[in-house]
Order: sequence, then structure tokens, then C-alpha cells
Amino acid sequence: MAAKTRFGARRRPASRSGFTLVELLVVIAIIGMLVGLALPVLNNARAKGRQLECLNNMRNIAQACNTYELQKRQYPGFINLLKLYNGQNYKDRSNGQMHGVSYIVPLLSYLDQPVLEKIWKTPVGAQIGSGTSGSSGSSGSSSTNVNAIVELKLLICPSDPPTMAGANLSYAVNTGMQDSSGSPASSSSPGMPKDWPENGVFFDLYNGNPRLGSSSSGGSSGGSSGGGGGGGGGGSSGGSSGGGSSGSSSGGQTSGLPQIIMSNDYINRSDGVGQTCMLSENVDAGFYSDYVEARLGLVWSGTGTVDLSQDPPSLKPPNDNMRINTNPGGSELQGNTISQNMSNSQAGVSGSSSGGGSSGGGGGSSSGGGGSSSTSTVFARPSSFHNGGVNMAFCDGKVRFVSDSMDYYVYALLMSSNGARVRQPGSSQALRNFNRPLVESWYQQ
Repeated sequence: MAAKTRFGARRRPASRSGFTLVELLVVIAIIGMLVGLALPVLNNARAKGRQLECLNNMRNIAQACNTYELQKRQYPGFINLLKLYNGQNYKDRSNGQMHGVSYIVPLLSYLDQPVLEKIWKTPVGAQIGSGTSGSSGSSGSSSTNVNAIVELKLLICPSDPPTMAGANLSYAVNTGMQDSSGSPASSSSPGMPKDWPENGVFFDLYNGNPRLGSSSSGGSSGGSSGGGGGGGGGGSSGGSSGGGSSGSSSGGQTSGLPQIIMSNDYINRSDGVGQTCMLSENVDAGFYSDYVEARLGLVWSGTGTVDLSQDPPSLKPPNDNMRINTNPGGSELQGNTISQNMSNSQAGVSGSSSGGGSSGGGGGSSSGGGGSSSTSTVFARPSSFHNGGVNMAFCDGKVRFVSDSMDYYVYALLMSSNGARVRQPGSSQALRNFNRPLVESWYQQ
């Protein structure tokens, strides 16, 4: 019974202030549930944003490749011969070794990096864009204050952030099957290229002779799809693919080796630019200052077990790590140590001076040839840290997200530029299991 006051009025109970412990716990639990529901959505949105930024990077690179192809009537190689402004061939500044440059270097001006391209082509000690020094008029000295090994955001997937500064690269190009040693031309043989045009898009344009690369004894005039046995692929003078043969050297490392000149004209007469992979992500790629297939390319193998009774057909590769998104990051930069690749990415650049010494102009690699000692292509496959698949750019310039559950057989068809006539490098025998028409539903989500 409520107490009465002096005048008989009842006292009101004292009002409460604040929450009880139970109420606080309930509020905290509700907030925790809301945060738990919101975080996955927020993380997915961030991941989707990174995936779209990566897709945009690849679209820009693919556009640069197509613009280059339109102007030059051929794709760049995954490795290329670079001529400096003084007319000399590019040399590694660290050891004086002459080697090629990656597919990125010929594309620099098409990627809005004309100044960086000039740095690559300028001999050490010379003014940028010139073959001679502005102070002494010499053809270049053995040192430079300009470092062409710079990080380009466009070449890095935001889901694959670099662990060190330098010429980091997240994107690799379609280099067909793993290169063989090839065979130089001779008086009795037209020679054999390191890979066949039917197998991919980007080839070795450093070794060998490009002068006869558009026609060979194995190809037909007008650019037939591929060359005959040992001829190095068919091609036309109009810039389609082919492996030429010659006994003279182009300045590369192997004299007389036939080269493959690839263009969209050839691809359109075969599988079509919309169904041929141009490039994709690879978190195990190296640096754009590298010059070997394992660190710059995507490779496929046709030597596995094929089951044509399924839809789509199934192919088991020789190594499961060759499948899309299998063990991403597992190569540890293609078998090189972090310290080696640190020096690779920060190496100076060089060219050849008139005296034959080491002089520089463009980015280069060091530490045992810039990582060229690693030639295993097991991890030269599409891989990413995106959920469920990888971004893949096609030769028509479009970029699609393909599932990492896609069968390896479908991947092989996407990689080949002429699936009906693919051949094992080092052999002229066609692999007949890859002549199935490609169905879009096999690889599009």
C-alpha cells in the first residue's frame, strides 16, 4: 500500500533511469546480429569492387593489344627484341646479357606511358628519347639516374597486392603450349618454330628471324590456318600467322629459328576472336621486366587424358596445378626466392653502347638473368583471389568472368586459336581430340 503524504496524497513511485542488465544484453545481441549480417554483404561488395577494377585493368590492356595489332598487323610477342634509340639491341644492365623484353614494353605507349617507353629505349647516360648524351655526345655510359622499373597500377589486380615494390604484374598472356627448343632453318630444312600458331596468340618474337615469318614452305599464300609439317605454320603477307624460316639472325639468341606472327585476321578465319583467350589473371606471374614464358604467359597442355563422351568433353591435364585457380600463389613466384625477385624488380636497365659495353635504356632484370632460370610452366595458368573464378580477356577485347570449375578441355579450346589443327610443339602431328566446336555455355556463367 502506497504511503500517504501529510495532506493525504499518495506518493508516486520513483521513476527508473537507464537500462537493466538484461535489456543491455538484448541490445548488444541485436547489434551483433546486425553487424554479422552486414559484414559479409560489405565484404562481398568490396570484393566485387576489386573484381570490377581488375576487369577494367584487363579491358585497357586488351584494348592496347588490339590497337597495337590494328596498327602493326600483328600481336606483340610475349618476348620481343627491343631496339634502343642508338640502334643497338637491349642488354641487361646487371650482367651485359642481351635478352628480350616482355609484351608490356611494346604496349607502353598504348597504355598511356609514352615517357616510360622512351626511358626503356634510351641508352644509359643519354637524354631521354635520344641515342646520344646531351653533355658529351657519347653513345651512352654504364650508369643512369633513370630507373624504368616502376610499378604501374594498371598491371596489378587489387585482389593481388604486391609484396614488394617494382615491376609487379598480375596479368599473363596466352602463349599456347610450352615452347620447345625448335629447330633453326638450314639448306635442307625449313626449320620448326618453338610453338605452333594454332596453339595460342603470343609467341617468342625475340629468338629467330621475323623477315620470313609471314610465309613458309609449310603455309599457303593467303594465310591458311596453320602450316604443314615442319614448315612453321601458314601465313600471308597480310599479317596472319605463320612461322618463317631463314638462315640469318634477327639479332635474337637463336639464328634462323622460325617465328610465329599472329594477327586477328588469322584468328577470325579459325576459331574467332570472341572465342580465343588473349590474357587472364595469374597471381603467380612474375614481373613485366621478366623475359621467360613461365612468368609472362598462360600455357595449356594437350597431352592429358581426353574423354569425348561427356558434354562438355573432359581433359585431365598432366598436373592438377595446371587447372584454373588451383593452388593460387603456390609457385612462390615460379620457384624463385623473394630476395631474388626483389633484385629483379629493382634492377637497372641497359642497352649496348657503340663500344659493345653495357649501357642502359629500359627496364631489365638481374639476379641470374631476372628469374629466367625458372622455366616450369605448371603454374602458368589463370588464377586469382576472386571468388569462384578469374577474369579473362578475349581477342575481341571483351572481358568475361569465367568459372574456376570450367573443365580443362574447355580451357584448352579457349586457348587455341585454331582448335581443329593444334599440334604439340616439336612435332608436326595434329592433336585430333580438340576439333570440337566451342559452346559458350561451357565457359560463360
